[in-house]
Amino acid sequence: MEPQTLHIALPPELWDPIVDELSSDRSALRAFSLTQRAWVASTRRRLFKAIELRGTERCERFRDILISSSSVGTGVAQWVSDVTLSVVRLRLDVPEDAEASDIPLLEETLSRLPNVDSLQLYDVDVKCGPESQTDGDARLEEGYPDRPLRSLFTLPKLRLLALKSISFGSPFDTMLLISAFPQISSLNFLYLYHPCLDVDPTHWPPQLPENSKREDNRIIITIRELIVAGVASLTEAVRLLAALKEPPFTCALQKLLWSLYSSRDDETALVRTVGEAESTLEDLEIQCNRAESDLLGRLDLSRHSRLKSLCLGLTGRSFKVDTDITTFYLSLPPFLVRTPTSLRVLHLPFGYLSLSPDGTPPWNFMNWPSFDEALTLLHKRNPLLVVYMPFRYTLRQDGHLPEVAQPLALRIPSAEREGLRVRLAVSGYIPEAGRIVYVPEEYHWL
Repeated sequence: MEPQTLHIALPPELWDPIVDELSSDRSALRAFSLTQRAWVASTRRRLFKAIELRGTERCERFRDILISSSSVGTGVAQWVSDVTLSVVRLRLDVPEDAEASDIPLLEETLSRLPNVDSLQLYDVDVKCGPESQTDGDARLEEGYPDRPLRSLFTLPKLRLLALKSISFGSPFDTMLLISAFPQISSLNFLYLYHPCLDVDPTHWPPQLPENSKREDNRIIITIRELIVAGVASLTEAVRLLAALKEPPFTCALQKLLWSLYSSRDDETALVRTVGEAESTLEDLEIQCNRAESDLLGRLDLSRHSRLKSLCLGLTGRSFKVDTDITTFYLSLPPFLVRTPTSLRVLHLPFGYLSLSPDGTPPWNFMNWPSFDEALTLLHKRNPLLVVYMPFRYTLRQDGHLPEVAQPLALRIPSAEREGLRVRLAVSGYIPEAGRIVYVPEEYHWL
């Protein structure tokens, strides 16, 4: 008897979600791609969507894969959209020297990828000029480096550039690197460090003719999305923001995520940045590290007519929001009254909460009557508004999640009666010796 060939006549809308569920299991995806010819394109798209090139050896190996794929027509390159480069050398002062810099090898590889829209530089060695040039002011006056920058890689669809865990000589050098990607519109600063802070970013060098302006003198690098998280100091964050307002950059922020170990001066920079984006900002997320912060008392969003999504939360373990009403939460209700009628989504995560000995959750971190009044007013002004409230608790060894929906409903009766839509996500974690065990979320609608 001849062996029967397996034929599965299912439409893509049925098996494609199944493949999607396997996205995090690369071994399963590889096996899945060998099961049915019709599944090859779907699995390949997920296998090669995000790649990490760590070191020159992996980069060379992936370059060979791309060359082989091109010769046999399997089309691996077209599926790659997210690239992470790590442990490589970006020598901007000698970009064409293959002995001193990895840029030639990286360009040879990346130029074969036509659809990359996201690039992350993680733990890379960035060098913009000779170490002997230490006078920051002189560098600014002379338009350092000596020759103009050009696009670092051939990535025509690149939109997002993420710089993570990188030490730069100065904020000036950071901007020089970003200038080598004139097609970007989204920037992520994640855990940057500048040991040298003697450069004044208000004197941005004008000698960048290839990247600064087009022939019609229009600025070409417009930043529309900005994430600032874990930058080492206020000075660095302020200087980076100042540099993004000088040619060849301009800011027309539509999305801003700010998460810093903040001080009052740091918050002043945030308030100024948000105010300058009054006519463009659509999505704002603020993660505040200071429970005693009066940031919300200083922030007024009433004139942000395009704002649709807002997220406000406290982060860090240096305080307990389950003991006393913090300044942050005291100022939350009056702040909510100063939000625009355009708002459609409000995220209010409540984290780092400890259960009482009998397992009940704490509720004394908020002035609930004022909060209820503010939510009721928001709903009357914005009937389409949806409020998301994630609650996260430190759990006991049994991992039992507390009842939250009914106690919360009793604390915001007016808002619930008016029909405000509130979506709860209740989760937690169990601290154990040497590790943390997370308990899956439970979801509820009030």
